[in-house]
Amino acid sequence: MWLMTAGTDVPEARQAPDFTLEIDEGTDRLEATATHASGALAARGVLGINGTTAVYDQIVTEPQFTRRGLGSAIMAALGSAARRRGVTRSLLVATPDGKALYERLGWSVRSDIVSVISPEI
Repeated sequence: MWLMTAGTDVPEARQAPDFTLEIDEGTDRLEATATHASGALAARGVLGINGTTAVYDQIVTEPQFTRRGLGSAIMAALGSAARRRGVTRSLLVATPDGKALYERLGWSVRSDIVSVISPEI
C-alpha cells in the first residue's frame, strides 16, 4: 500500500448517468454514496477532517458498477466538500486497486506502507 497526498485541486467528475450522488456531512466526517437507479448502492467513500487536513478512507465501488467513473465522482464530491471547509491538504492510504485512480486524479505517492496482520491468538 502507499501513503498518498494531494492539495485541494481535485478534478471535477463527469456526471454518471443512472446514478444519484449524495453526501452526508457531519462535523468532522463526511460520507459520499452513489446509488444506482435500481436503488443498489454502487460506490461510497468516507472523509475525516482534522483542522485543515482531510483523510480519505474506504473509497469503494461495488464490482458490478466499476469502470463508470463512480470512484472519481466520489472523490470529487468529497474533495469539493473538503475545500468548502477549508481543507488544504489531503491524505489517504492507497491499495493496489485504488492507486491508479488516485494518480489519475493528481495524487502523489509519498511513502510505501507496510502493514502486518497478526493471526488470532
